[in-house]
Amino acid sequence: MTDNPLLELHDISVQYGATQALRGVDFNLYPGEIHAITGEHRAGKSTLIKLISGAERIRSGQMYYKGKKIASFTPKSAICNHIGIVYQNLSIIPDLTVLEYIFAHDLKTRGGVLLNTNRMIEMVSPYLTKLGTSIDVRCKLQDLPAAQQYMVEFIRALVIEPKILILDELSNKLTPEEMKKVYKIIFELKDRGSSIIYISHNMEEIIEFADRVTILRGGHRRETEYVSNLNTVRLYELTYSFSLDKQRMEYLTKRFTLFLHYLKNFIQHLPLSIIFFDTAQNLQIMNTHAQSLFGISHTETFIGTPLKDLLRRHFSDDYPKILQEAEQNNSHQWDQIEANNGNTYTVYLHPIKDENFEIIGSTIMIQEQTLNTYMEKYLMKSEKFASVAEMAVGVAHEVNNPLFTIKNYLELIAINNENEYITRKLGIINRELDRIVQIISSLLNFSKINKTQFQEVDLSELIEDTVLLLNHQIHEKDIQVKLKLGRSVTMRHGNENKLKQLFINLIVNSIDAILQKGTIQIELMKTQPDCAEIRIKDTGNGIPEDALENIFEPFYSTKINKKNTGLGLAISHHIVKAHSGKIFLEQNNKFKTCFVIKLPLT
Repeated sequence: MTDNPLLELHDISVQYGATQALRGVDFNLYPGEIHAITGEHRAGKSTLIKLISGAERIRSGQMYYKGKKIASFTPKSAICNHIGIVYQNLSIIPDLTVLEYIFAHDLKTRGGVLLNTNRMIEMVSPYLTKLGTSIDVRCKLQDLPAAQQYMVEFIRALVIEPKILILDELSNKLTPEEMKKVYKIIFELKDRGSSIIYISHNMEEIIEFADRVTILRGGHRRETEYVSNLNTVRLYELTYSFSLDKQRMEYLTKRFTLFLHYLKNFIQHLPLSIIFFDTAQNLQIMNTHAQSLFGISHTETFIGTPLKDLLRRHFSDDYPKILQEAEQNNSHQWDQIEANNGNTYTVYLHPIKDENFEIIGSTIMIQEQTLNTYMEKYLMKSEKFASVAEMAVGVAHEVNNPLFTIKNYLELIAINNENEYITRKLGIINRELDRIVQIISSLLNFSKINKTQFQEVDLSELIEDTVLLLNHQIHEKDIQVKLKLGRSVTMRHGNENKLKQLFINLIVNSIDAILQKGTIQIELMKTQPDCAEIRIKDTGNGIPEDALENIFEPFYSTKINKKNTGLGLAISHHIVKAHSGKIFLEQNNKFKTCFVIKLPLT
């Protein structure tokens, strides 16, 4: 894949009446790349490819083809620029013959040779052979079955020798055997340097043969990522919301089944005795702890046992009052229930209702009060573990800074190195360092911030250092960074390493959000004599509205990269809070994302 994209779209917006089909979408395509586009119904996929094929005119945003700005393609100019497309819905002219339709565009000659019938047949025949189809090129399209009509559309896109080939849900129209032949042709085009835009809802298909994937949702570009970095589950979750097709339903059924297994296992091993019984007071479910409490072996059949017989085994004195409340479908709690073994228990009784609020049974939870003593011992042990963790964090802190220095030097060596063998070895070293950094960062980022480590911090200088540290990633995407930093903005008490981690997290977040050639703007100012305000803005893909409430939660992420942990913003929130500050998102007309951090200076 070369450094320069073959096709670039920047900040594309399309509106049909009150419907916003695309909202500031960025997209790029490299020579020799298979770039998949996925998203649920009405995500904006068809609109995007219509702009590229010339079926729609660009009204807002910019498009570049081979580095040259294009106001808009037309269907004719797209063909002249070797852009071929097979739409999801056929748009054939039924009265034309196969040959007439394939060459219906205005390209009368090819390489100076007039396209007579024999020449046209000569051009089409190799594709018919590769696709293993025996279509009569002289018959009318209306006489062909739908699958063969799609084959004709595919051949029509191939004869123009496409530099860009767009295929919209083609695998839904052809058999698996036919698609094997289509894939073979796609890879041949890729090997010759042609690029393929492939729209599909089939995640397995995308992961199998695409190089990158772009997810559209509600007209927004949610993510663009290399398939080699994909987490399949996140790909599903970011692609779909509540619009469920068959494939999505199968996926959710699997997830729900796994969840039920997990829930059953969780209940079985809770340190509480839990029993479920129906409205006839007959036992239906009992966890492992309850079986032990009531002296029931795993092999013994307990389903259908009357609740009265079960309770009488263990609570011979108090079982009548429990049974009475259960028969009346009441909710109740008893704090001092003495058992036959002399131990004291807390007993909880709760009715179970269905979606129509009809009672279908009840559950009893029994907790031994001696568990409180166990918890006290556990907490004492946890404090000892915390002390050991503090020591580990101290060691991690000492190791972390030299590691970043080594990594930066490695990147400088790699940039100036031309030896392939050394490049491979540097890559191995860098990957191992990444593993060490990740392990150490996990220790550091969730440790308590020790107030004794606070010192005077120049925020302007710290932000400049952070941008310099990330300069390689910024340069790689050709991102413009604008710094508007007020001078003499100094925190009296700040943890320099933690604040640097805060700025790294937020700037990397902006870098990841930008596809190519975007802008990051960082502003620093004093809003009051004792308060600093930092704004980090970018022109990336933005944060979806449905994610705004959760972005600072640990392990929540809108990214699909399998290396992403979903901890970056949670850690940032933790650092800001530890400095008695605030962090939040702000609406901004020019920039897609704007994080605001307010920090006290004194």
